[in-house]
Amino acid sequence: MQEQQGSQGSQGSIHAADAEEFFSLPALERARRCYHLWLEGSFWNELLYLPEVMVRPGPNMLDPAHEEVISSRQVLMERVLDEQAGTWLGMSSFIARTKLYAPYLLFPRQYGTRADRYSVGSNPYNWDFRLRRGWLTHREGWHLVEGGFIRAVVLGPLQWMGLVEVKNEGSAVAFCSTPGTLLVTSEAQAVETGVAWGRLIVQPNFELVALAPVSEALLIKLDRFAERIGLEHIAQYRLTKASVTRAIQMGLHAETIQRVLEESAGPGAVIPQNVSYSLVEWERQARRIEVWQGATLLEVDDSALLDELFADEEARELLGRRLSPVLAEVAANRADALQDVFWRKDYLPALTTAPDQDSLLDSGRFVAREPQWRLHDDGLLQPLYAVTDLYLVAEVERISTLDALTGWRKITPSEIKRACSRGITLDAIIRFLQHYCEDGVPAPFLIRLKLWGGGYGERPAIQVEQAPLLYLSAKILQDLQSDEEVGELLGAEVVQEGRLVRVPAEHLERVIELLRKRGFVVE
Repeated sequence: MQEQQGSQGSQGSIHAADAEEFFSLPALERARRCYHLWLEGSFWNELLYLPEVMVRPGPNMLDPAHEEVISSRQVLMERVLDEQAGTWLGMSSFIARTKLYAPYLLFPRQYGTRADRYSVGSNPYNWDFRLRRGWLTHREGWHLVEGGFIRAVVLGPLQWMGLVEVKNEGSAVAFCSTPGTLLVTSEAQAVETGVAWGRLIVQPNFELVALAPVSEALLIKLDRFAERIGLEHIAQYRLTKASVTRAIQMGLHAETIQRVLEESAGPGAVIPQNVSYSLVEWERQARRIEVWQGATLLEVDDSALLDELFADEEARELLGRRLSPVLAEVAANRADALQDVFWRKDYLPALTTAPDQDSLLDSGRFVAREPQWRLHDDGLLQPLYAVTDLYLVAEVERISTLDALTGWRKITPSEIKRACSRGITLDAIIRFLQHYCEDGVPAPFLIRLKLWGGGYGERPAIQVEQAPLLYLSAKILQDLQSDEEVGELLGAEVVQEGRLVRVPAEHLERVIELLRKRGFVVE
């Protein structure tokens, strides 16, 4: 796991990282990284685990630890390292001695007197520290709050990482630091000791047996493409069609799986022929129809460059299949590493993010297919065939909803507004409906469609002018308005943002009724 510090919205979240890189490190280096991640990081907060104390309002599970908690954790580790390794220490006596060395653990001196430090406003956390039953006095507070913090550290992360051993002596608890504590906390570099790992046996019945000692990195690789049978005495796996197909769907290839088996089996070992043939056949069957999601592709302008990359040992490990002379697949989660290779070779690759949906509505490029629906004035899409084109159905679902009465799709104001907010243009919607609806879009519904999608701009209202109007040029109007005698008799000028059209007086009420029926606001 690793912390995501990237884009807005995902900051502070945790996501899965490639475990193989971590478990390929020496055991000492892995332990040191875990130790420093806990010691200097804020993801773990011991104040959540004080044994007998309630903290109000207190931290939430995902809240980062306060800087005072991280600082106090480091002070406490100095006290643990000062003790002689292998010497058993009573927890209560260790807490009492720590109070003499670090009386202001967790609570800095400047935040008030010792009697008030556990109240809101008198500590850097702005929390109340209370006993689960009864009030917390300042005399017992250090042993329960700071002491509870020490217990949470020793009995939690330090014990989990194997840096201390713990034993119970009746109601008392004692602990001692292990020899590994000094190795993990020192600054010495971890050196690979050259452990002779046991080899992998690949049997003709598709069973895999990893002889002890087994490296964690090998187990991670086997977990990707084989089914685990047992890990009690020996690591035992089985290759199956389902496990290999699952691995291929996650980005592995039969060639990669076979290479892992050959390298793990040791020099001179030969993979059974039926296993090799089955891996190739299972991959062929799994790849008959492929849908790639989140794939990373490499495109070059010269096939010679791609030839060079596949010939380079470092770059070849980061590439998948070659799809064409100038196009290749990039191994999962290896785009950053491949980019580093390009930089070292003085290439500056362009990173292009493909659109989430390269659909008809998004692209505006319509394929030649016969009309699939008849569009009614109320927005209902009546299918013309018993089975409608599935690709077009997927597109029309983005701009319509299911009508419960008829079972057809229906275009509604809310669906059009939602589609436009997602980046689909009104022009693309209209052209799609004109293209795939028999007889196109009815004129009354086209008006509604433009009103819903903002096709008439900011002022779709219609204003009725019933006063007599003068039709004259702009120059004549300007002169008449400056004439004192005529200017007093003229009203306000009609703003020419739209078009004027004559309506006979006997038809005016019917026209207004029809306009309102189509969705216009008539003033």
